[in-house]
Amino acid sequence: MRPLQAKAKTTKDARTWHNEVFALYGNLCWFGKRVGHPKKRAIDAAHVINRGTKLGPLRFADARLGRPLCRECHDAQGAHEIEFSLKDQREAVAAHNEIAKVKLVMP
Repeated sequence: MRPLQAKAKTTKDARTWHNEVFALYGNLCWFGKRVGHPKKRAIDAAHVINRGTKLGPLRFADARLGRPLCRECHDAQGAHEIEFSLKDQREAVAAHNEIAKVKLVMP
């Protein structure tokens, strides 16, 4: 597994966003209970709304757009092996729509 380290180009906004996600949701893996490790410590914040939506800087505008994940779940989520619940997705879309000019629509 690759180590999680901020890239040199990571902006201050991204670092602040990660800290806010952990402050809001705690430091346990969001998928822990679902995949069988309920007490595993999260080490990274993952975006609920995927990169394909091209949110740009708005990806880091609100902590409700992310969830804390452990390394294994973060990799599995990135490979589309596990997904955030519809409730999580709807919450993230609602948070995005509060701050964005172009609104997202959730089916």
